Amino acid sequence: FPNLTTAARASAHYAATSPLDARTFANMVMAGAVMTLMTWMERSTESVPAKLLAAVVTAFVLAAGPLDHSIVGSAEMFGALHAGASFGYLAWLGFLGFAIAGNMTGGLGLVTILRLVQVGRETVRRERRRPSPARAATGSQDDVDPEGDDARAGRDAPAARPGSGGDADDLG
Repeated sequence: FPNLTTAARASAHYAATSPLDARTFANMVMAGAVMTLMTWMERSTESVPAKLLAAVVTAFVLAAGPLDHSIVGSAEMFGALHAGASFGYLAWLGFLGFAIAGNMTGGLGLVTILRLVQVGRETVRRERRRPSPARAATGSQDDVDPEGDDARAGRDAPAARPGSGGDADDLG
């Protein structure tokens, strides 16, 4: 195997020397948003080439940024620590904590919450009532809204029967 000590130290240099400031946090927020969008793209298709393309494009965007993702930067820094880097475990943990906060802000705050607000409460309820493919295949009867929101809205809960998609207006 080649000696990767120098490469490990060099790959972690950016993450280890970046100040934990607003600019770095903004990069971390964007990395979280990019990763969340990639997972949504991957989950929205059955096409393997499309899933691979989403992953490759996401990797390029993260690396070209450079956007700080908690897992990537942390792995680079951890490898550099074991290759004799000049920083210590506290610097690694500080980066990891800051990156997790930024990534969650971007992934949950910028993408997920804004998307849920955009689609609206009724669409979220309808999707919760829709049986998953696993439940439909097993004939599970638990596709009724567990929070009882249908009753509060003045509607009866959809009939729970195998293969049922809920209300007639839920079809399609």
